[in-house]
Amino acid sequence: MPIREHCDFCASTQLDHVYTPINSARGMEVYVCSHCGLVQSFSTIAYQSRPPGSMSADADRSSYRYTKDVISDRYDECFAQCVDFTKIGRVLDVGSNRGAFVKHVEANFPGKQITCVEPDATITGAYFTLPNVSVQECRFEHAQLPENHFDFAYCAHTLEHADSAREMLLGIRRALKPGGLLFVAVPNLVFHDDIIEELFIDPHTFHFNFFLLRDFAAQMGFSVEYAGKPKEADLVLLLKKQEADVAQLKFIPVDQALAQEAKKEIAYYKENILRNRAALKDSVERLNEAAATHKIVIWGGGRIFDAMIRFGSLDLTKIYMVVDKFLSRYVEQLHGCRLDSPDALKNEDPDELLVYIASRNYADEIQAEASALGITHFIQFGKNT
Repeated sequence: MPIREHCDFCASTQLDHVYTPINSARGMEVYVCSHCGLVQSFSTIAYQSRPPGSMSADADRSSYRYTKDVISDRYDECFAQCVDFTKIGRVLDVGSNRGAFVKHVEANFPGKQITCVEPDATITGAYFTLPNVSVQECRFEHAQLPENHFDFAYCAHTLEHADSAREMLLGIRRALKPGGLLFVAVPNLVFHDDIIEELFIDPHTFHFNFFLLRDFAAQMGFSVEYAGKPKEADLVLLLKKQEADVAQLKFIPVDQALAQEAKKEIAYYKENILRNRAALKDSVERLNEAAATHKIVIWGGGRIFDAMIRFGSLDLTKIYMVVDKFLSRYVEQLHGCRLDSPDALKNEDPDELLVYIASRNYADEIQAEASALGITHFIQFGKNT
């Protein structure tokens, strides 16, 4: 499969190869646009669409399609401040997945007319037959949407999968009424010092910098009504459709330094992830030793857990239980370990347990939930390991 020859945002042909992701099943190669700083991944080999789920810490991670369940409740601040759903009639949900946002709207603002675009027909059953919901089971690139029709569009953790992020944003804009709102959330390209999980995973073709995506959207016929924090795990924007001549829209980079910053950060990341993986055995050994005095519970069945086993030599015979609030809904076991809901801990003596928090972005929430169960002994990945 040929590498595309231009940047999706600014159309520059000055694309510099910066990185080859670890163990990519798509033969992904990462490029940075030297003009605007957009980071894109290009596939070099044929790839099975929606392969079986995997929580691999490498690039070959593939989704169990549960991520939107995890993040859907994190957008309340934006909605509360900037969106009056009582004045919204028609809703577009791009990448509706298992229906987390549909359920949110139905529970809080019933009766809205919702159009969903979701290519995986196996996961739309919970909302496919609702009388006020219509579903187009296809990628957004093939969806047939009326122009100037929707009051509100929701696009969470979908833009990074697009063939063209530019065309997806403009396509949603066409479907919105003048003054219509678009909520966008994507993974934020943040390089954590303790990183052990490959950031450039196979399903993602775009890797967005907060400032770059914000500035790009503002030049594509939108105004920015809300912007989250630049270093949060989710890059969140609320955009409003403005009058514009689409044929004349051209992105002019605002910050010329973003390209060099991206190249520098990725060069450091390339070495840092290998260093951190090599050091993981020392931190996992502390957990193995703790098993002599406590029942060890791993809370978080995701990619950190996978890395602990594959690179840290975690002794699974010393693990009492593995729990995950969301993943346990769809997966029965990982690495031969039964995966339970945290509810299973309610029957345990909390004084006997030590919880290893195998999460970075949700660590505070996990500790709060475990503390509510009376658990007082913790080890948190990246802080005290």
